[in-house]
Amino acid sequence: MKVLISGAGIAGPALAYWLSQYGFRPTLVEAAPRLRTGGYIVDFWGSGYVIADRMSLLPVIHSQGYRLQDVRVVNDCGETVSGFPADAFSRVTDGHYISVARGDLAALIYSKIDGKVETLFGDTISALDQNASCIHVSFERSPARDFDLVI
Repeated sequence: MKVLISGAGIAGPALAYWLSQYGFRPTLVEAAPRLRTGGYIVDFWGSGYVIADRMSLLPVIHSQGYRLQDVRVVNDCGETVSGFPADAFSRVTDGHYISVARGDLAALIYSKIDGKVETLFGDTISALDQNASCIHVSFERSPARDFDLVI
């Protein structure tokens, strides 16, 4: 089954990884000309942590991640008005908590599919036309083609 996934941030490549593990043929389309870098630090725990473990990503996430010391609430002058130790998060998640840069996480997930899943960088979907057998997808730059599912 051919699946088109719009977006090569974090969710798109993760979905492409799992679909390819189960015999699907995913293709990613991403408006940016390459993987996006930068972005905020994200707190990584819960289901995402479990999925990263199943993808064998945790050792690298832990080597690139950040262990926060404190969470602070500041006013508009930058003065701390409240806060608490960040290890509270680690305690409630049984140690399954780390902060990681969004761009680092996206690149790490993408590295699991790079060269295995087609990615159309610098392109977007311009039209979808569904019929009984497929979805005909037109792109801004790439030639149109048919998919069984578009996400």
